[in-house]
Order: sequence, then structure tokens, then C-alpha cells
Amino acid sequence: RIMRAPEAYLALNFPPAAGEGEGSGSNPWQMTLPLSFALRVSAADTRALPDDDDAAHGEPRLELAAVVSSVRDTRRGPDHLVVHVRDPDDAARWLLLNDFLVQRVPVASVAAFHDWWRLPAIAVYARPDRHALQAAVAAVTRSHPYRISTRILTAPRSALDTQPPPVTSAARSASSTSARMRNAAVPLSKAEAESLERGTFRCALDAEFVVLEDAIMEVFSDGTRHMLRPPVHVLARLSAVRANPGDLHGVPFIDDYVAISRPVFDLATQYSGIHAGDLTVGLSPYRLSTMKEVYKKLRLLVDCNCVIIGHGLKHDFRVCNIVVPPALQRDTMLLFQSPSHIRPISLRFLYWYFSRKSIQTREHSSVEDAQATLKVFESYALCVAADRGLESVLDDIYSVGASMSWKLPDQKF
Repeated sequence: RIMRAPEAYLALNFPPAAGEGEGSGSNPWQMTLPLSFALRVSAADTRALPDDDDAAHGEPRLELAAVVSSVRDTRRGPDHLVVHVRDPDDAARWLLLNDFLVQRVPVASVAAFHDWWRLPAIAVYARPDRHALQAAVAAVTRSHPYRISTRILTAPRSALDTQPPPVTSAARSASSTSARMRNAAVPLSKAEAESLERGTFRCALDAEFVVLEDAIMEVFSDGTRHMLRPPVHVLARLSAVRANPGDLHGVPFIDDYVAISRPVFDLATQYSGIHAGDLTVGLSPYRLSTMKEVYKKLRLLVDCNCVIIGHGLKHDFRVCNIVVPPALQRDTMLLFQSPSHIRPISLRFLYWYFSRKSIQTREHSSVEDAQATLKVFESYALCVAADRGLESVLDDIYSVGASMSWKLPDQKF
């Protein structure tokens, strides 16, 4: 039988480990994958040769292209898979894909399997001279396009919902819009969904976060402190309100509380409005959603080229781990940032300046903040269109703010 070397790829499948538990001996592999090798295939056998082996000369060379690993965590739940791939923009760098998290990692963390919590599942090697797959991927995408349905905004549901929606015609007629609402959100109408698909829909967005893990600090003998790792924030609530003109202008169409099963270090109730039990399945007074469900709603808005208005959007999108093109962002924190002043202006102060009304008097609410952001952005548009101009308004804002020490009359914190 004539055997040929693979033209482009070679996949190595590792059987699952038989044992469980922590400890240095619980990983049966205890190895480091070679980053590259030569493959000799003959009728007698198949042999991998190190790159520095003289016998490897002239043989097809394969390099590590991707690694699928099984991550174990006996304290937080079952195993799950993560993927390491080479950065398409820089083959010397590697990317970690962990659900919706994507980040660069050192190559040492890719090939080495010496920890009890990480086991190899699949290793993919490829020839360096292989043809790029972009054409094949584009053909598959054209034949089978992936699109998130607007039903997640017109008829929102969650895997965490305990009761299914009514199915009989009588029940449908009896169910009002409030019965389909998720918390304070009124679902999009069919006309609004069509506007979203056309790319003419606009919204204002705000997010609330809780602290999952505290910062890790290093304290030196002289009393100085150095942050080894910043606090880990996680999305707790996401709200988006309509920015298009109409009867529902400013009414939320997304108001999702995200279920969190892990212990939370700090709810930051004063700044997030989240109380104990609000994010716990079975205890929360709200209709909870999974992080993936909320992320898909954000992804749908971005894919439909929806203009998103917010205050401090860079931080919100970073914690949500989503990339939004700058052309779709309208950040009021940046729009009201004067080149001659370093201090950013808070949403609360901007809203008070233009309306002489206060928000966040007790706790933060993402719906209230999103609506306030929309009002501030509309004031910005009026300033730009007016003869007075934005620069003079900015000067007045900073002058008023400095005279009040940036504190509002009813501000308690």
C-alpha cells in the first residue's frame, strides 16, 4: 500500500485522561509538544523526525498550528475546551480562544502540558507552505451565512426562563406586551427589527458591573504598593434604549440581568444597583439571562451597523469583551472632552448641566443611565448645530464644574 504524507494538515487526537483530581501526577501526559518536526511516511512506518535530524532533510516539515485543550476545574464545574491558534497577523504570536474571550498568550503556555488542570485534546500541525484557507472559508460563508436572528430582540427568551411563553391563540391574545418583557425592556416591533437590519436603527446603551475578584497588590517594606493584577469585573446588567424618533423614543428594548454562578467579591451596589440575590438563579426577582445570550444581542447590534450611544463605551466594551468599530460609537465622555482640559466629565454632571435634574441619587440604574446618555447626546447635537458652538459650551461646563468643585447640590457620594 502506497502511503503519502499529508498535503497540508495533520491532527493528533489525545484520548481523555482516566484519572481525576489535583496534583502533579494527575496529568498523564506531562509533556511539551514540539513546535515543528519533519514527517517521514513510508510503507513500513510513519516517523516524526526533529528538525535538526539529518534524516529530516527533504521530508515534509510540519509546524504546530492549533491546540485544543481540556481545562479541568473541580471547584467551579465540569471540564471545558479552549483553543490556542497562531495569530493570523503574526505567526510568531499565539491567541487563546476561551468561549468569547480572545487574548494573546506566550508560546510557552501553548505547548507545555505539565499542570493538573490542562490536558491535551487535539493538536493540529500544518505545512508552512500550505495554501491559505481564506478562499474556502469565504465559499462556505457564502453558502451557509451565519446570522443572528432579530427574534432575540423581538421575542426575547432565555434558557433560564422557568415558564415557556403562551402557545394557544387565546393565550396569545390575552398576553400583553408586558408579558413578553424582560424586566423593563419592551421588545422591538417588526418595523424596528427591519430598521435594525437595514442599518438605520440607533440606541443608547449602559452596563453595570460587579467585582468578581479583587485586585492583587504587592506591598513593599517602605509602604508602597504595586498592583500585580487589577480587579476582575464581570457584566451584571445591560440596558439599551431606543434612540430613533417615535412614540417609544427612550424606551428600553434590552434590560438583561446576567446570571452569575461564581462567588462575587463585591456587588458594588452603590455604583451598580445590584443587590444580593439579583444575579442568582432561583433567588433573583428579575428574569435572568446567560452571558452568551446577552453577548449575542450586542453582537447583533454591531453586525447590523447599529450606532451605539454611551458614556465611557471603551470600558463597557472591554469588560463585555466585544470589539465595536469606532464608526458605530458615539461616546459622550469623549464628545464633551475638551482638548485643554484633562478631566473627563461624569455623565451625572453633564445630565444635570443640560437638564438641571439629577440622576443616580441613590443607586445606579443602567436604564436610567442609558436614557440620560441619550439626552446628553441630543444636547451635544444641538450644541454642534447652534451658532454658539461646542467650544463655548465646553468652556462654560468646565467653568461651572470648577466653581462647584464638580459636586451637585444633592450629591452625597
